[in-house]
Amino acid sequence: MVRAPLNLDPRKLQNIDLPSPNDNRPINVLSERYEIVSTPGQYRLTVPVLVAKGPSEAHTINISIEGIPDDIEAEVTSFYNGLNFKPDASKRNWTFDGVMLPGQGINVVFRVRAGKDAVASTPRID
Repeated sequence: MVRAPLNLDPRKLQNIDLPSPNDNRPINVLSERYEIVSTPGQYRLTVPVLVAKGPSEAHTINISIEGIPDDIEAEVTSFYNGLNFKPDASKRNWTFDGVMLPGQGINVVFRVRAGKDAVASTPRID
């Protein structure tokens, strides 16, 4: 894993309306990732900072799993008990509505559905 700090100079950001530091108001930051993973297998993501639902957000975390074959199923869990992700009926979209602390994480497990042989493929996680 490579860790690198991300420093943004607000004076260089154009077309982004940020509150003044003197306002002492938090801002929401949305991060979107696309990953290629092997199936069957798993994908892990550790949360480096506090994550909480913003006032305009429907969920704290929304995970959409796209491009997996019909014979593969996905399950999203947390590294800690009590932090539960809820699937929709298709089990392709998972949501979390609580607070995650730095160091807590997400585990996405891809497994072959019962009665199927393993198939190598590359799903995409949004």
